[in-house]
Formats: sequence, C-alpha cells, structure tokens
Amino acid sequence: MALRDQEIRQLAEIERGLTEGDPRFAATVRKLNGRTSRVPRAVRGVLVLLATYLVGLAVIVLGTWWSSVVLVAVGAVVTASMPALVAYRAYRAWRRERAG
Repeated sequence: MALRDQEIRQLAEIERGLTEGDPRFAATVRKLNGRTSRVPRAVRGVLVLLATYLVGLAVIVLGTWWSSVVLVAVGAVVTASMPALVAYRAYRAWRRERAG
C-alpha cells in the first residue's frame, strides 16, 4: 500500500526533526540499515553453523548404524561444508577489508 504525498512529507519532516535534534541517534539509525533482528548476525551465524554440524554428525551416526556408505558420505559433506563456507566468507571479508 503506497503512502500518500502528505504522509511522505510528514515522515520527511519527522526525519529532519530527529536528525537536527539528535545527530548521533540519526547516525545510529542510518547505520542499522533496516535490520530489526534482536539477535546479532554473528550469533545467528554461529547457531546455524552449530546446528548444521550437529545434523551432519547425526547423519554420520545413522549411516554407520545402518551400514550405509551413502549416509556417511552425505553426513561428512554436510558436517564439513558449513565450516568451509564460514572460512571462505571470513577470508573474503578479510580480503575486502585489506583492499580498502
């Protein structure tokens, strides 16, 4: 549902008032860039990594219990893939930071 012109003007006026009244608050809000999660991104990442790792280990255990080479292989790939992905993303972020 689109905003009417009057509502857009009112929101712009409120934004100007907040920016002039408290520049630090306005900078903090701009920095958030639409993120509204209460859980920091790093914490969510660690939880996903841990959950994926545990699922992979569970599949490996099931594969050994059922003597299924395929399940053991799938579990190994799942267990190894997330830490490898995290390491790759960390490396890319480090390279971007170094490049400036």
